[in-house]
Amino acid sequence: AVWYLSPLNGITGWLLPMLGFRVAGDTHAPWQHALHFIIYLSIYIFGSILFAKFWIETTDMGPAAIARQIQQSDMHIPGFRRDPKILRKILERYIPAVTIIGGAAVGALAAFADAIGTVGRTSGTGVLLLVGILIRLYEDLAREQAMDMHPLLRQFFGRG
Repeated sequence: AVWYLSPLNGITGWLLPMLGFRVAGDTHAPWQHALHFIIYLSIYIFGSILFAKFWIETTDMGPAAIARQIQQSDMHIPGFRRDPKILRKILERYIPAVTIIGGAAVGALAAFADAIGTVGRTSGTGVLLLVGILIRLYEDLAREQAMDMHPLLRQFFGRG
């Protein structure tokens, strides 16, 4: 509640998450709350886009790496030659745009969850982490259960 009990000063005041629009002792005008939310949302989205672009480049998920992987797996895009340069050009149309849109969506989701306050006062990033971990746990449990039910799957995964 530090932001609400002090005047706007420094960059730290703008980077703190929103805790609601009315807190006891809050002396800020409504336009200051709106500006705070816009700046907070913009910084969160910008940071998420930067992280998404960094992630794509460092994990070999860029257009050149994906084109190389498609070529190595003997796949192709119907109507185009099997040249990796052509595949890279096609993928360069989509991968950067999808990366930016995905990063912005995740950043906006996390910022909005921070702004409206989630159950238990967890952060938006914490909610995203929780969902990702639960999905992974569900997939692992489903895979284990499928291997228990079908012995052929155990042989396929090398555990039989």
